[in-house]
Amino acid sequence: MFDVITFDLWQTLLIDSLGHGIRRGELRLSGVKDELSKAGKTYSESELTEAYSECITQCRSLRSDNRDMHFDRQVKIFLDLLEPDLSETLEKGVFDSVTEIYSDAFFLSPPVLHDNCLEVLSKIKDMGLKIALISNTGMTPGVAFRRFLRETGALDFFEETVFSDEELLSKPSPEIFHRTLLRVEGRASMSVHVGDSIQHDVLGAHLAGMKAIWIEGFSERGDLSDPKMVPDVTVADLAQVPDALVDMLG
Repeated sequence: MFDVITFDLWQTLLIDSLGHGIRRGELRLSGVKDELSKAGKTYSESELTEAYSECITQCRSLRSDNRDMHFDRQVKIFLDLLEPDLSETLEKGVFDSVTEIYSDAFFLSPPVLHDNCLEVLSKIKDMGLKIALISNTGMTPGVAFRRFLRETGALDFFEETVFSDEELLSKPSPEIFHRTLLRVEGRASMSVHVGDSIQHDVLGAHLAGMKAIWIEGFSERGDLSDPKMVPDVTVADLAQVPDALVDMLG
């Protein structure tokens, strides 16, 4: 018997494309450029792009060590790469506007909710299982994801939504899984995590003592010589997850 089913977000419940991601970056930079210009700070597109790319590199480096940073700190890093201590010299209203632009680019070029997302969550809820979300956030804060999930009708299915920028931890850290299970009163040995990434979802779940369902098609299979990288169950699509859980329950 299982107590809790946890889900990844990107390419699991939300389906994104490279084009949308590029467009979000463009919207961030153009919006920030205009806002800073109003404050008397002018930067070229190449300066903005270079700072943005370096900020992404620094964020990814931190996440590769299973850590993460608050979203405000990410924005400060980006601004300070444009000009040393820029984040400290800007008026608070300008900084807040830049942060909002950086975050809300997500809604101007959003991913789409998986066609079967609500149906799958409803079926699992009807099985009497608790549902939680565990997601690495990237360039968008957890608060924006919650808003998106609320607007699409998905948020009410979750007992808990856990995001790396708020926990300062990122998958595959087992601790972010353990924190989630503690909040929903679940046991790792009686829980299953569902996600598209072998490295983040399958490995993370196994390190935390959970079972893992892998949705293939978005990431490489990884090192299959390592048992922790091998999914307990593999499915081709999110729609197959409820039946997979039934089979796992015997």
